[in-house]
Amino acid sequence: MASQGYPPRNGRTLANEELYELTEDGRLADAPNFPRNYKDGSSIDWLHEEAVERERTHAIKSQVGVRGLFLPLLESSRLWFVVILAGMGIGITGAWLDVLVKWLGDLREGHCSYGFFYNQVACCSGLDPGEKCMDWLTWSEFFNIRSIFLQSLLQCFIYVAFAIAFAGSASLLVESYAPYAFHTGIPEIKAILGGYVFDAFLSPWTLIIKAVGLALAVASGLSLGKEVGQTASPDQLVSNNLLSNQGPLVHVACCMAFGLSRLFKQFSHNEAQKRKLLAAAAAAGVSVAFGSPLGGVLFGLEGE
Repeated sequence: MASQGYPPRNGRTLANEELYELTEDGRLADAPNFPRNYKDGSSIDWLHEEAVERERTHAIKSQVGVRGLFLPLLESSRLWFVVILAGMGIGITGAWLDVLVKWLGDLREGHCSYGFFYNQVACCSGLDPGEKCMDWLTWSEFFNIRSIFLQSLLQCFIYVAFAIAFAGSASLLVESYAPYAFHTGIPEIKAILGGYVFDAFLSPWTLIIKAVGLALAVASGLSLGKEVGQTASPDQLVSNNLLSNQGPLVHVACCMAFGLSRLFKQFSHNEAQKRKLLAAAAAAGVSVAFGSPLGGVLFGLEGE
């Protein structure tokens, strides 16, 4: 066998194989019952993690009386609790970002006279078709400029200034506080689901800066996420829900699930269980981005 290129089966290799041999009842003869601490940049030991999870599950099911009846239900309810909470969180975040982007995009052109935080649609709601909205003021109207040339010059200047400010703020936040929020995050999420350890990529600061920077970048006029037809107007680029993008919302959803998983030892001490949560969160992120729950499920299966 050695002549065919196979490594020799030395004593150390046999010892490692015997460590994971199963007994007649399907358990490990010398099962590890302690979690391992992995550093960023390493890969998890799937055999070890699954062995630890099997031993923990067996210990729970071995309980007698009422404790043995309710402990398995409590363990499964924790998984559903984290998944449902992460799904609700990414749904609320997606809706909040959609409203924020629309307001910031309209702010480049003007503001509402009776409410600064109203976008143009909310400010002019309740009007009959064809009726002119008097409550929405462009910046030239706000400064009472009557010259058409000066109006055009002022509108162009404010529009470009706000766009540069939004894009510059997003880049500054990412550069200063969350360098890992600089792009979609899909390759890293797939690597993490495959067993790569990269906890810094899912930190709370990354979650916050990713969400805020996403809103600022889209409001500045940058096209993120799904492609929009080239015939779309600049206003439609903001109003056509450009937050329906795959990568950023998947990253945000996984950051939420990672933060919630640290509340329970069941997930924080087992990397394999943690990746089940991250796969479900990634599916929720795709579902929110595209409005397609089945698409999210297919994405989760692909990642697995």
